[in-house]
Amino acid sequence: NRVSETIGVITQHIRANELGPGDRLPSENSLSRELNVSRSVIREAFRSLAAMRLINLSVGKRATVAQLDHGAMSLMIE
Repeated sequence: NRVSETIGVITQHIRANELGPGDRLPSENSLSRELNVSRSVIREAFRSLAAMRLINLSVGKRATVAQLDHGAMSLMIE
């Protein structure tokens, strides 16, 4: 499904750009244009990634890469 694919693309973006804790992700707008999906798909993907503790979300701010714990790291590696 679109959200799962988007989650995969975002985690690949984090790895490919070697983003670390606190680094900002692209905005919802730019990701939705780049991936050709609606912003609601991006938001849903961000919420899932935040639930997995891979990214941090705060209202009015860009999503950032979270401090990775071992559980989250093994999910990213798979």
